[in-house]
Amino acid sequence: MKLQGEEAKIDLNQAVEGSLKILDNNGVKNVITKSEQFITPNAAEGLKVYGTGEFPVPLSEKYEKGNYVILAFTSENILQQIMLIWKEDDVYANEIMERVVNSVELKKAE
Repeated sequence: MKLQGEEAKIDLNQAVEGSLKILDNNGVKNVITKSEQFITPNAAEGLKVYGTGEFPVPLSEKYEKGNYVILAFTSENILQQIMLIWKEDDVYANEIMERVVNSVELKKAE
């Protein structure tokens, strides 16, 4: 039972499941998922879900292996998510994505 004035807490695992369902609805196959706690450089805590899958190539019947990362954060009743997807065999993309993930920071509410 929810008390008056008490806000619903957002479940990060459930939120990420919704994002994974979006991948599935867009034809991504053989999705492998791992998850762990994620802490930004400015100490915001969240959830990191990452893995691999076979992503459909637009306007063809082909699939390409790729990687994905979903970062999810919540505070009070606000959900923030970042989803990154890139080709598995692209060395430059791997380096770029690592830099992007390591640079994510959340601003504190003023």
